[in-house]
Amino acid sequence: MSTGVIKQLQSFLLEKGLAWSGHIWQCKPHHQEFEHVARIGLAGAAGEKQPPLARSRRARKKPYYEVVSIPNQGSQMIFDYPQGYKVALMLKNPDLVLERGDGNYLYQLFYQLYWEGVVQERENELAKMVGGIRAITSSLDLDSLLQEILDNAIEVIPAADTGILAMYDPATDRLINRAAVGLNDNVLRYRLKVGEAIVGKTFADGQPRIYFTREEITEAMSNMERENLQYLLASYDFSHVKGTISIPISVGDKPIGAMIIHQNHTEGTLSERDVHLLKGFAGQAAVVIENARLFAELKGQNQYLSKRNEVHETLTRLSLENKGMEAIVAALDQIIGVPLLFVDFLEGNWYSRMQTAMPVFTMDEISRLFARKQAPVIVRMSGEESCEYHVTPLVVGHVFLGCLIAILDKPLDELGRIALEQGGAVLALELVKKQSLTDVYYKKTHEFFRELVETSDPELLRMGGEEWEMRLTDYMTVCVFSLRHSHDLRHLEAEVHRLIARIKRKLGLRRHLIFGYHNKVTLLAMLSSKADVDAFCQRITDEVKEWGDSEGLPLCAGIGTAGLGVGAIKKSHEEAQKALRYITERQQSGTQRYEELGINRLFLNQPAEELMVFLEEMFTPLRTEKARQNDLERTLLTFMATNSSAIRTAEQLHIHINTLYKRLKKIEQLLQLSFEMPEDVLKMQLACHLRETFVNKIKEGL
Repeated sequence: MSTGVIKQLQSFLLEKGLAWSGHIWQCKPHHQEFEHVARIGLAGAAGEKQPPLARSRRARKKPYYEVVSIPNQGSQMIFDYPQGYKVALMLKNPDLVLERGDGNYLYQLFYQLYWEGVVQERENELAKMVGGIRAITSSLDLDSLLQEILDNAIEVIPAADTGILAMYDPATDRLINRAAVGLNDNVLRYRLKVGEAIVGKTFADGQPRIYFTREEITEAMSNMERENLQYLLASYDFSHVKGTISIPISVGDKPIGAMIIHQNHTEGTLSERDVHLLKGFAGQAAVVIENARLFAELKGQNQYLSKRNEVHETLTRLSLENKGMEAIVAALDQIIGVPLLFVDFLEGNWYSRMQTAMPVFTMDEISRLFARKQAPVIVRMSGEESCEYHVTPLVVGHVFLGCLIAILDKPLDELGRIALEQGGAVLALELVKKQSLTDVYYKKTHEFFRELVETSDPELLRMGGEEWEMRLTDYMTVCVFSLRHSHDLRHLEAEVHRLIARIKRKLGLRRHLIFGYHNKVTLLAMLSSKADVDAFCQRITDEVKEWGDSEGLPLCAGIGTAGLGVGAIKKSHEEAQKALRYITERQQSGTQRYEELGINRLFLNQPAEELMVFLEEMFTPLRTEKARQNDLERTLLTFMATNSSAIRTAEQLHIHINTLYKRLKKIEQLLQLSFEMPEDVLKMQLACHLRETFVNKIKEGL
C-alpha cells in the first residue's frame, strides 16, 4: 500500500482531533474475502486484525460507503469502487460519526488503493503475457507450452475457474483437447466434431463467444454428442456454471483450434475485457502451435535429407565395392522397411531377400506394363490375399533394363519413394556396368568364333577347342538369329542381351558358344547325337515363335547342318547364314533349317525382285479377263502340283476331263509353251513352285 495514503489519513485524523486507531482492509475484484493492508495508530490501540463483517450485496448509490457500528469491537467503514473493488476501514472507536464531507474525502483518499490494485492487476497481466512470450522462445515442448498459456489465462482472468485448449486434427477431422485447467483427465478423452458444442462452433466460424447465463451455455452445447458430454461432465461439476468465453486460435485466416474458459464459483462476472485478454493468449497459442509445426516440418526435412544422404552413401559404397546387385537390393530392403523384388529384365532374373516372395509377375507382364511408359506405377491385386505393388522402372535413355517392386501393406512414404528412385538409379548403373562387361565377353567370344571359321590349321582348331572345352566328338551346329534393325543402338543392344539370356535360360545347353554382334546373335551348339540335333532345332523353332508372341517383335533364325568335329563349324555357319538370308530377303519370320531348303537353295542368291519379275512374265498372260473366267492360273498350278495328272487335276477342279484339256491347250497358246517339251515343262514347274513358295510368303511378310 502507498505510504502516501497512510500519511494523508493520519493528517486527516489529527486535523479532526480524532485519536483513531485500527486497520485498513481491501477486497479485490472476483475475490470473496478481504485482505489486510495496513495498521492505523498505535499497535496496542489498534487491536486485533478482525476482517470486516459480511454486508449486503445490493447495489449502493451515493455515498459509495457505509458506516456500521460493531458492539465491543468498534466501527467499520466499507467503500465501494468500480469492478467490485472494496476498501474497509476498521476502527476501535465504536461511536464514529462522520460528516458528509469527511466520508467523501476518505472515499477519494482510498481511491488511490483502487488504482494501485488496478495497476497491479495490469502489471500481473503484462507479466503473464511476457512470461508466455518468453516461454514460446525458450521451449519446444508443445503440450507444456499450451498448458502454461492456459494456466496464465486462468490466472489473469480472475472470474475463470476452468479452461480447455483444443487443437484441430485433420487426420480425424476432430478437435482434440491438448491442455486443461481445473478438470480431470476425462476431459482429454473426448473429441469434438467441427460445429459441435461451443468449441466446435467457435472453430467452425472463427468468431469469439461469451455467455453470461447457464441457460445460454446449455443451449449452445445442445448438439454435443452424448459420449462427449459424458466425458465432459465426468471431468468437472458444471452444475453451477455462471459464464463462458470461447476464442478461436488461428494462424492468419486459418483456424487451428480454440480456447474456452468457464466461471463456476468465483465472484463477479466475465467481461468483454476478459474476451480481449483471452484473445491475447489465443494468439500466443497460435504462435506456439505454428512454431511447433514449422519445427516438426524442419526436423522432418532434416531427417529426410539425412536419410537421403545415408541412402545415397550406402548404395554408392556397395556399388563401388562391387558387392553386386543382390547386396544393393538387400540394403534397400532394410532402408525402406518393405519387401523388395529386383527384376533384371535383360537376364530374366529375380533378386530378393525373401525367396518366397518371388516371382510376382511374369517377364511378359512386366514387358507389357512398361511398353509405353517409364514412370513408376501402382499395381493392386485383389483376391484372397489382396496386395499392392509399387513398381519402379529402371530406364537408361529409352531402354528398359529392369524394375524394383515394393510389396506394400500401406502407402509408401516420400522417403521410401526417394530411396526407390536412388536405388533404381544405382541398380541401373550396375546393369549398364554388367552389360558392358558382357559386351567384352561377347567380343572375345566373337573373335574366337571367327578364328574357328577362318583358320584351316587343325592344330590351332584343336588348341582353341580345348581352351573353350570343345569336344571333337560332338556334333557342331550353328544357329544365327536376326532381330529387327533399330535406330536406337542402346535399345538394340538391350534386345540382343535379352535374347541371349533367354536362349541360355530356355535351351539349357551344357556346351555352347553364344555372342551378339549388331542385330544378330550367333549360337554354336555342341551336341552329343543326331537325336539331340533334332531336339535342339525344335526348341529353337519353339523359342523363336514364343519370342514373337510375347514381345511382338519379329525374330528370324537360320540353322546350319550339324557335323562332327571342329571343322564342321565353318560349313554350318555358312549354311545358317544362307538359311537366315532366305527368310529375311523374303520378309518372313520364323526358323529355317538349311537342309530343309531343298531346291530353294538354287535361288538363295537370287534377289526377290528378279524372281517376282520372272513370275510376272509367266503368269500375266493367264490373268486377263477371259483367262480369269476360265480359271487358267489355278488350273496350271493344280496340274503341276498333281505331277501333270489330268485325272486328279480334273477331280480337284471339279471339271470334266475334256474341259481340262481345252484349258491346257489355251494355256499353251497364251504362254507359247508346250507340255510336250521337257524344257518348257521345267520352266512352268519352276514358275509354279516359286509362285507357291515365294509369292505367298512375301505377301504374308508384307
